[in-house]
Amino acid sequence: MPMNLLPLYSPRKRILLKLFLTAVLLLLLAGAAPVPFIWESTTLWYKTGLDKTLLQAGKVFGIFAAILLALQILLASRQPLLDRLFGLDRVYTLHQINAYMIITCGLLHFGMVILPEGWSNLPIGWKFWPELIGAGVLASLCGSALIATFRPRILPYHLWRALHRPLGYLVALALPVHILFVSGTLDHTVPRYALFILASAVTLCIIIRKTQIILLKKRYWHLNLLTAETEEIVRLEVTPPSSFAYAPGQFAVIQLHGDSISSEPHPFTIASAPASGDCLQFFIKKCGDWTSELSPEAAEHISVEGPYGLFSYKARQKIDRLILIAGGIGITPILSMLRQIAAEPIQPRVTLLWSLRYRHQLFLQDELALLKREIASLDITIVYTGEKDGDRLTRERLHDLLPGLNGSEHAYICGPPPMMNSVKRDLLLLGVARRHIFFEEFAL
Repeated sequence: MPMNLLPLYSPRKRILLKLFLTAVLLLLLAGAAPVPFIWESTTLWYKTGLDKTLLQAGKVFGIFAAILLALQILLASRQPLLDRLFGLDRVYTLHQINAYMIITCGLLHFGMVILPEGWSNLPIGWKFWPELIGAGVLASLCGSALIATFRPRILPYHLWRALHRPLGYLVALALPVHILFVSGTLDHTVPRYALFILASAVTLCIIIRKTQIILLKKRYWHLNLLTAETEEIVRLEVTPPSSFAYAPGQFAVIQLHGDSISSEPHPFTIASAPASGDCLQFFIKKCGDWTSELSPEAAEHISVEGPYGLFSYKARQKIDRLILIAGGIGITPILSMLRQIAAEPIQPRVTLLWSLRYRHQLFLQDELALLKREIASLDITIVYTGEKDGDRLTRERLHDLLPGLNGSEHAYICGPPPMMNSVKRDLLLLGVARRHIFFEEFAL
C-alpha cells in the first residue's frame, strides 16, 4: 500500500519565505544598531570624540553578535520550517557561515571596546566578572569554530557532538548574563524588554522543537529487517506510522536501540519511495565505527526523526528530462526518486549514471532491471573506476552519455564530494544551467 507523499514548498514559495525571513533579520539588526546611541550607558558619559564613537560602535557589534547567536541556536535545532526552505544540509552550511560572522562581530566588539581604554587597563579581576564572562564566551566561540573546522581530522563525530552542543548551550546562557551586567544600557526599559522578548522567543522555539524530538525518540517503530545486502552494505526496513509522509530523495535521522550498538543519531537517505510500499527502506554503507557494528542482532527497536532535505525532483517544477548521477552509496536518494517516477503516469526522460569502484560493489541489479521496464525512457550506465578496464565520468564521457543538453534539464548528483564537484563543473561546461544542478551536501 502506498505511503503519504509529503508536498514540498514550490520554488516561488521558498524564495518569498526566504526573503521574508531575511528582511526580519535585517530589521532586527537595523533596529538594534541605534541602541547604544539612544540609550547610553554610564561608561559613555565621560568619553568624547573618537573614543566615544569606538565604544558605541563596539557595542553595536556586540549586539549584532548576540542577535546572530540567537539565529545560530535556531539553525542548530533542526527547525522544520528552515528545512522546508533551505534543506537541512544547507541549514548546517548557514550554521557554519553564521559562526564566523558571530566571531567577527565578537572580535570587533572586543577590539573597539578595549582600544579606547588601552591594553594597560584590561578589565582583569573578580571585580570585572561580567567582562570576564564576555571574554570567556568569545574564547569559547573561537575554540568551538576552530575545532569544528578541523574536526574530521582530529575528532570522531560522536565525541565532537558530545562537546559541541553543551558548549553551545553554555555560551547561550552566559551571553545574556554578560549583556545584562556589563553595561548600563539594559537599565533602560526598551532595550531590556527587547532582549527579554528575543531570548524568550528563541527559548520557546527550542523548547517546542526539543520536546518534539524527545517524543519522537521515545516512540519506537517496528524494525522489520536488518540484514547484510553485500559485504559493505546493510539493508534496513522499518514500518512507520500511517501518518508519516515524505518525498522521494529525502533523508531521516535514525537511532537504533539494542544492547550491542550505540543509540547515537545518524542521518541516512530513505531509499524507498512513497509509491513503492508501506515501509521505509535504507541502504547503509559500513564506513565508520557505528555503521561497522550493524548486524541482524545489533538492534531491537528504532526511532526515526524526519524527513529532511530538498534533494528531490518534487521540490522543483516539472521538467522533461532528469539526469541522475550517483557515486557509490549515493545511489540511495536516486533510487528513491526512480521508484517514485516508476509509479507516475507521466514520466520524464531519465538518465541514470552510477559510478562504482569495483564490480563486486554492484547491488540492486534486479531492482534496476525492473525500473528500466517500468520507466520507458530510462537509460542506465554503470562505470567502474577501479577495474583494469574501468571508466570514469570525465567530461568527454559525460558528453557521450548525455547528448542533446540544452540547459533545461535538471541534474541531481549524490556521492563523494570530490566526485560531485568534478561532475558539477563538467556539467556546467557541457551546458547544464547552474540553477538546474542539485546535489546533497550533507556530511558529518
